[in-house]
Amino acid sequence: LKQLRNGSRHMAGKFSAWLKIGDLTEAHPFALPLIYLLATLPIIIFLAYFRQPIGVADEWSHIARAAQLADGTVFTEVAEQGQEPQGSIDPQFHKMTQEIHARRHDPLAILMPDINAYHWTEERILKNYNSSVYIPVPYAISIAAIHYGQYFQYSIVKTLQILNLWNGIVCIVLVAVAMATATRTIQ
Repeated sequence: LKQLRNGSRHMAGKFSAWLKIGDLTEAHPFALPLIYLLATLPIIIFLAYFRQPIGVADEWSHIARAAQLADGTVFTEVAEQGQEPQGSIDPQFHKMTQEIHARRHDPLAILMPDINAYHWTEERILKNYNSSVYIPVPYAISIAAIHYGQYFQYSIVKTLQILNLWNGIVCIVLVAVAMATATRTIQ
């Protein structure tokens, strides 16, 4: 453990000498996790609010699963052997994902006003999406964000921005906690 600690300090000293982070973290063990949070939070905010919603290939299916869970549906409604499962989804969400896919090359300034018009409804339709049988636990933050957006009657896009922001914040906080724990363990 002593060799690991000395080796870690030596490498950290070489890597961070230009910022003097080694001296700072020696005096304040939580300085590096705090610097990490301050550096990554603007990136999370940017990614949540200034990128195309549903811009990642399977993002829509995970949001559909979170919305299904937010409705209280744990198990998929239609599951036949050899068939892709079907789950309930808001038809406005489905229409929005179709429009985003069709217009994926449009600039955000043109696309956003149109897709921001989609709002959550009480209606549900059955659709195939590949994550309709995933367990609920990893979707807890997304479920909370969807409930929040529905409660305040936000557009689906604004809800997705909140969802991405909350998920991003949880991720960077978990990394910062891991960094702080590791820093305390090494010292």
